[in-house]
Amino acid sequence: MPGMDGLEMLTRIRRKVINRDTPAFVLTTQARDSETKARAGLVRVTAWVVKPLNPELLLRGIRLVLS
Repeated sequence: MPGMDGLEMLTRIRRKVINRDTPAFVLTTQARDSETKARAGLVRVTAWVVKPLNPELLLRGIRLVLS
């Protein structure tokens, strides 16, 4: 996304009270570095999958969000 990444978008979404507990599933290329993991924890990412996709991990993440 031009101008912001997904975690910034999630931060903005979470500002509204109604969205604070909504599960968040992230598909990313950057979740391996510690800075991104720390940011994801701050905005309460429920699950994430790192690209390139592993179908098994994708399904596991979806099930986690839906449970």
